[in-house]
Amino acid sequence: MKKWLPVAVAILISSTLVLAGTIKVWGSGDLLTSTDLNANFAHIHNTMVGGHGSRLINADVHPLAAIAHSKMATPTLIPKMVVGIGTPSPSTVCSVNGTCAQFMAAGLPVTVTRTAAGVYGVTWTVVRPNQTYLPLVNMVFAAGPGYCGAQAPLAAGFTVQCKDTTGTSQDAVVAVSVYDDDP
Repeated sequence: MKKWLPVAVAILISSTLVLAGTIKVWGSGDLLTSTDLNANFAHIHNTMVGGHGSRLINADVHPLAAIAHSKMATPTLIPKMVVGIGTPSPSTVCSVNGTCAQFMAAGLPVTVTRTAAGVYGVTWTVVRPNQTYLPLVNMVFAAGPGYCGAQAPLAAGFTVQCKDTTGTSQDAVVAVSVYDDDP
């Protein structure tokens, strides 16, 4: 058993060096060996995915990678869509029937249309598989105090309605985020 101890120690030291070492870079005329190549691949594997948890960082992922929502650690806590209706600075409400300006639009694309005072239709560009999602609405700016809320979530979209404290519909700058565990 003692005769294998030096071999085991050598393997342990070399594997530790491969993990901790840097990637070999060859210059013109350098000899390319399988040992160097294998060490580079082992280093990349161990650093990125090899049994030590993922060390992948945001900078490693291309902006158009389209990683499935279901692959996120807590997919229901990540908004599928965030959109602002109107403009926050200067605060300009969408006050004419038709397509509204959007700010901070991210995630699944939508079209926002004003249909009446304080009533905005949010339509998915790609229809959702169902209506089991949660739109959260925040009034950013309005002429007076009030509130906004989402109504009628459907697979094709939902309606945002804003009212003042007397219950009268009023236009507002609105921020909407949608949480959904569907892909």
